[in-house]
Amino acid sequence: MNANMICASSLLVFVCALILTASAERCPLWSAVECPVSWRCIEGQCRPNVSCSDIQCPVSTRCEDGQCVRLTDLRCGRNIAVANDTTRARSIATDCGVAGVCINGRCRTNRCYGRTCPEGHRCLDGVCEKIIDKFCLTSFDCGFGYACTSNKCMLVATSDENVCNCDPGFACIEGKCEANDGCEFVTCSKATRCERGKCVQVEGRKCAGATADCGKGFMCRNARCAVDPCALLQCSGATVCFEGECRIADGMACTDDPSPCPPAYKCFDGRCTKDECLGKICNAGQVCDGGWCLQIEGQLCSSGLRDCGEAFQCVEGKCVDKFEEAFVAP
Repeated sequence: MNANMICASSLLVFVCALILTASAERCPLWSAVECPVSWRCIEGQCRPNVSCSDIQCPVSTRCEDGQCVRLTDLRCGRNIAVANDTTRARSIATDCGVAGVCINGRCRTNRCYGRTCPEGHRCLDGVCEKIIDKFCLTSFDCGFGYACTSNKCMLVATSDENVCNCDPGFACIEGKCEANDGCEFVTCSKATRCERGKCVQVEGRKCAGATADCGKGFMCRNARCAVDPCALLQCSGATVCFEGECRIADGMACTDDPSPCPPAYKCFDGRCTKDECLGKICNAGQVCDGGWCLQIEGQLCSSGLRDCGEAFQCVEGKCVDKFEEAFVAP
């Protein structure tokens, strides 16, 4: 008895439909409803296959398999161990969007991205907060670019008089970058530096807020060069040196450019935020989430990118790592 004869029986019509539409996709996975051939089950609904070249997605989304996927909370930033070697990894970057930041294995929207605040204000959590005249005990309470004067945060004074920004090997001498020759074997005192083979006074020189104006070992404070107390101080990974003291970096006010945050931190929403997944290496089939490697391979899904993460695909309702075979030891 062939398939056509079976279909002649009204009692077996449903079985026939399953045989003839074997390539169709159940939608949702646990239901008896199937999508037409060439259609896909996306978010519990049958939708036609559409190319991303035909779709323009909003800023906070990204096109994947013809659908605009919301970027917020998307799994991101995979580091996969090569052949189960936890010392070597293949990094797979994730596009979190122009206003997105990959932190702790998830895409987050940086609410301070592109936000311009008035002078004396800084963006924190998407809101311009006034820093000038804010009560402080030390300059650390004010953040970079400000100084604590008489328990009030004040902008660091700048001057464009007789300053310059020189490349390595050059020195700012009388407002011009000049080759700094003859200093290879010269050792100078803390408040001086070598210029043209001689030790000259640097402390007290005018500067414009850039460390390069004063040179290595010095900082620009109140428009004058001063000895940088952090030049010889080594802080731990969870702290950052500020005015000669190691302070906890988490939550410290920051700006994207330049960012004063330590290497394991990212400037997010105007604050230094610890990224527990930065450099974390997981095995194939896993992703880092909050600093922990979680097994994703085999989990139920309807969208590879949204439900599984970058470089996964959703095959027959389960997450499959696209790179798993590539990392098997030869």
